[in-house]
Amino acid sequence: MSDENKTGMPDLYPPMEEMIAELEKRREKIRAMGGPEAVEKQHSRNKLTARERIDLLFDPGTFTEVMMHGHHQSTNPMMQGRETPADGVITGFGEINGRLACCGAYDFTVMAGSMGMIGEMKMTRLRQWALARRVPFVWLLDSAGARVQEATGSQFAGSGGLFYEEVQMSGVIPLVAAVMGPCSAGTAYIPGLSDFVPMVKGNASMALAGIHLVRAATGEEITEEELGGSRVHTQISGCADIEVKDDRECIDIIKKYLSFFPLHCEDEPPRVEPTDAPDRAEDELVGIVPTNPRKPFDVRRVIELIADDGEVFEIKPKWARAIVCALARMDGYPVGFIASQPKAKGAVLDNDSSDKAARFISLCDAFNIPLVFLQDVPGFMVGKAVEHAGIIRHGAKFIFAMSDATVPKITVVLRKAYGAGYFAMCGREFGADAVFAWPTAEISVMGPEGAVNIMGRRMIEAADDKEAMRSMMLAEFKKMIDVYIAGGWSFVDDVIDPRETRSKIIRALHLARTKRVERPRKKARRFPGIKLDEDGIMRKAFSDDVVITCAMSGVIAGRNQCPAIPYTVEEYAEEARRAFEAGAAVLHIHARNDDGSPSYSPDRYAAIADGIRAKVPDIILNFSTGAIQITKEEKIAPVIHYKPDIAALNMGTMNYAKYSSKRKDFVFEFQFINPIFEISFLLTKMKENGVRAEMECFDSGHVSTVYPLIDQGLLEPPFQFSFIMGVVGGMDASIETMAQMKRLAPEGSIWEVIGISHEQWRLLAGALALGGNIRVGLEDHFYTEPGVMASSNGDLVAKAARMAGDAGRKIVQGAEARSALGLT
Repeated sequence: MSDENKTGMPDLYPPMEEMIAELEKRREKIRAMGGPEAVEKQHSRNKLTARERIDLLFDPGTFTEVMMHGHHQSTNPMMQGRETPADGVITGFGEINGRLACCGAYDFTVMAGSMGMIGEMKMTRLRQWALARRVPFVWLLDSAGARVQEATGSQFAGSGGLFYEEVQMSGVIPLVAAVMGPCSAGTAYIPGLSDFVPMVKGNASMALAGIHLVRAATGEEITEEELGGSRVHTQISGCADIEVKDDRECIDIIKKYLSFFPLHCEDEPPRVEPTDAPDRAEDELVGIVPTNPRKPFDVRRVIELIADDGEVFEIKPKWARAIVCALARMDGYPVGFIASQPKAKGAVLDNDSSDKAARFISLCDAFNIPLVFLQDVPGFMVGKAVEHAGIIRHGAKFIFAMSDATVPKITVVLRKAYGAGYFAMCGREFGADAVFAWPTAEISVMGPEGAVNIMGRRMIEAADDKEAMRSMMLAEFKKMIDVYIAGGWSFVDDVIDPRETRSKIIRALHLARTKRVERPRKKARRFPGIKLDEDGIMRKAFSDDVVITCAMSGVIAGRNQCPAIPYTVEEYAEEARRAFEAGAAVLHIHARNDDGSPSYSPDRYAAIADGIRAKVPDIILNFSTGAIQITKEEKIAPVIHYKPDIAALNMGTMNYAKYSSKRKDFVFEFQFINPIFEISFLLTKMKENGVRAEMECFDSGHVSTVYPLIDQGLLEPPFQFSFIMGVVGGMDASIETMAQMKRLAPEGSIWEVIGISHEQWRLLAGALALGGNIRVGLEDHFYTEPGVMASSNGDLVAKAARMAGDAGRKIVQGAEARSALGLT
């Protein structure tokens, strides 16, 4: 078609077919990356392209690329005329073995995979998606580092946010940083802050400064491989976890690693249906460990014999070899093994092995993976060199991480369990859910030789036959550390046949899966919710769990105020679905007829409730009794008829009004009348029918009213409150007022805040900071100006859920919400 219309002017609005053709042309150019020559050069180095790597990582047809049209926008003269397809980084999400993940792959064919401003804007948005959606994040790193043409100069002061964001992601979602090429300067901190770092032999390198900068700064001549190649970081520094032969093996390793982990920290690790019998006895274990504690053996074989099908995934296998850290499965469940390795340094713990174990324990604990400790530990390394290098500091990391872990912990003492090594490897007093010992076990402050050298030195020196005296004393001390002495004191839970090890661990893990660990509250990540206790220690003042209630429709607001207010049963059910999917656990219901008029009919309440539960079975229902100008019998009738989980009760007379300073007039004005005799009547009926009463309080006087009702036996714990704020007639809508109402409530009360109109978001933030639950919904939002109304309850709940996440609170629904509200 011609580019000009009948007037001879260019056509500003070409047909859609032409626009689609232009789109596909642009896509093809972007998919070509740096062009055929750059791709061929990448292949000549035995490296796959970024797009080839992504194709291998994700299940076929599941990867969705986003922001592919990103291109540098730099005005730097050095960037003019440069093509940067996708700005050198491919971003998107898809499925890895059927589970979602996000990935950013740096494209070395485009300006050596350097990190440009637009590319990092893409990565920032992708990181935000991964964190908000709670899915793993994978970096495929092949980058020369920051794009000097864009970053050099004072603008650098605004960079570095990616590392801050990575720290926020850490421990929430699994983080994998595969080093598949160079990873220089700031880019090296991406793997440094990640959970798992595989490196490709011969191609991968990472260092804070490249070889040219090192030469300029120190005069040192060094190759990239010598400076920071895969051998350096998997065997010497410990910064990487596994060395792989090529890109394909690297991708396979990533998939295998992720298979052990949940999508996020609040999820359970994925179980695989086992093909290995949980009660399998393994005869090879009888002879694999020598009874002489001085003789070495390979503990990796012990792990293989215990684990499902002998499959073990070792982390950092070539670094700090005195301890083995490995992932495996027991009866299909992922577990983390921490095992002494007598084959390396006699399994004595040093600085590196302590750091290795501490990091692995923290990783497993963050993602709910149980820990199994296999002890054959002579203790920590001693001597001037290690003391000067900080062995106490490093050993403390190990002991701290192990003690701090709340996941199930099972300990098996194979042979030696000496000194602080016994503590670090999860001794009985360190939260071990079960301690099993083989007949060869020796638990003691030190081994026989050390004890005799200290305690018997003078006697040996005075003896005529020094060797005979030493032998006699060794035999006597050996009797003192016999495993059956520890068993007799019940310091071990059982002395077991080595062949029983697998079945004993699996049974103990099954018992420990439901354990709960109560710990003193510690300093939270954010300031809200923190207070000093009597000892002056910072403690978190409330539970992380938060329940969101959605107020679906009100007795006052109709569609003239809020077009999204539901009227029909079907509309109620659809609003309920939206609210639940956004995070709501409780629905607060005022019933309306199909024509929008308020309904007080028990049958209408029941029809709406049944319609909701047909779409959202696991929802908590809260019926309002705040009806106007009807008898107390009519108010309670729906509650008696349907028996919802909760019934909301207005606690006193107040003027339900809202003043608009913009209009210089009241927006609404209604009078709620609930004299105390009606409150007593309604509470009595709720108690008789097993329905929890929620007291709706507009001021501190309403909160205080509950004490006489408790004294009369009309209210029993747990007490549940709604603090309604933002309307004239109640107290001022401030955080201080909220805190005062919270203080007046009986100790241990469950409470939420109801903020009216735009006030609700500020008040909700205060409630989250003070440890309360929150309520939002169209009923509470209809005071806002026309044009800013929410299109559904789900929109408001979604915003509240985001606020809760930002405040570090965990949204709970279903059984968890019932438990949080004391409804179980």
